[in-house]
Amino acid sequence: ITGALALSILSTASAATGVVFTQSELLADTDVQADGILLYAYNFAAPGGQTVNGIPFTTMPAGVLSSNWQTYPYSDACTDCGGATAQLGTVLNTLAFINPDGAETITLAGLTIGQRYRAQVLMSNDVNDTGNREQFIMGGVTHTMSSWTTNGPGTSVALTVEFTAESTTEAI
Repeated sequence: ITGALALSILSTASAATGVVFTQSELLADTDVQADGILLYAYNFAAPGGQTVNGIPFTTMPAGVLSSNWQTYPYSDACTDCGGATAQLGTVLNTLAFINPDGAETITLAGLTIGQRYRAQVLMSNDVNDTGNREQFIMGGVTHTMSSWTTNGPGTSVALTVEFTAESTTEAI
């Protein structure tokens, strides 16, 4: 995928069990979920400092992404997010992911075993259609991205995963 990626993770009181993936269009700042207790929100490529729907994004620390992710200067990643601010556009610019060498990992840390969490991965891709072939796997549950287009509505998506921590770190 060429495009952009950001992550927010919240502690939640959801009654759901197991790992649950939900994919939705990212059309406005309000599509960035802000309910729950925020653990962290990272801008994976650009320096932090953006606030979207009350969620403050910071610069990603080392160790969150596996080593093969690459950054490139894409400047139009959220041009089709009609109700979005420039802050969301900044969060969604600059990261190219996935390297063709295979699987990549997002490590979620600082978790409490037994607590329910919701991570939201924000992505945009105005460059190509490779996003529709990407799979996200957590706890043995797989989600394959679909209906992700390269122009018009659908270029920016939010993939939400709800899960119960079985360890102090979990990987997607």
